[in-house]
Amino acid sequence: MDGGILKKDFLNNVIESEIKIAWSHWNRLGAMGYEKIIMCSTDPEALILLTSIVGKNDERLITAMNSWLAKYESLVSIERLKRYIKELNVHENQTYVFDVLNDTVSHYVPKRWLSIAKLLNTKITQDSINIEAASKKLALHERIMQKNLQLMLRSEYGAGTKADVIYFFLVVFEQKKGAVFFPSMPQISKMLHYNHSSIYRTIQQLAQDRGLLEKQQGKDVYSINFRALAKTFKEPYRWQTEILYYVDWLSIIKMALLTEQLNDQLQQTNDESITKSRLSDYIKECEQLMDESGIYHSDFFKGLQNVPLMTVDITAIQDNTIQMMNNIYLQLTSKS
Repeated sequence: MDGGILKKDFLNNVIESEIKIAWSHWNRLGAMGYEKIIMCSTDPEALILLTSIVGKNDERLITAMNSWLAKYESLVSIERLKRYIKELNVHENQTYVFDVLNDTVSHYVPKRWLSIAKLLNTKITQDSINIEAASKKLALHERIMQKNLQLMLRSEYGAGTKADVIYFFLVVFEQKKGAVFFPSMPQISKMLHYNHSSIYRTIQQLAQDRGLLEKQQGKDVYSINFRALAKTFKEPYRWQTEILYYVDWLSIIKMALLTEQLNDQLQQTNDESITKSRLSDYIKECEQLMDESGIYHSDFFKGLQNVPLMTVDITAIQDNTIQMMNNIYLQLTSKS
């Protein structure tokens, strides 16, 4: 088989896994999609960026995103989306990954997105979109709220730090099986990707005004106060969650960007040793990002690490890469 075709088939398999991850996330948020739903934490801002990167390979994802934003854009944190775009630090020759988001921002969202438009160097033209028609592509609103704790909290408190801090504590409590967990403010800021001062003010407010968080004596750490929470949300489903663990979705966006970069690199060479080296680097960087994201994984590349690349068949590296990406999808959608 021709080397170029081999690379094309391989990359298509990797991108297919990324598309499945995006669909699983949109399905969780209420879009009518084609995959299982994720069983980890949700992140609308990260999903918008992931869709911008992989959506050109499945335009139904773009339709799902625009339909969802037509009804729920008010539940997107503009501050967080801006921080994500800045943290990605996309190289100037890769800014095309924002083309889908550029189009969405310029046509389908209101003026509160002006700061995003400015960041992306685009203009908002505000073409009309039929919200009623878009809603037909979504699950019932009541079901979306019932199945999405983060969206429910944002509808209650606004799309900002207050809702997301409470959500973080609830999901991590579930992840720890109810074990005592006292994250520090820097840890919370790092996982939620908000400004540290914003997190500090929000936690202070939640502790003082509503008592939803409790400060541990003699320490600058907090825990969730379930008694206060139960008083706030009378119906149990409104704060209980079946989400199994918290994921830093920025790492998954970075993996998708690495795939784009790998695609560009492999297009430029037919040398097998260079191809192997690029694939090896890609796997190692993805595994590091998985560690940062909180996704459970085994060391896929371990069996190849201590072997000279020249002695390894290129299909073995490709198979390891595909296995790694499939495992991410399986972990995010697993119920156990």
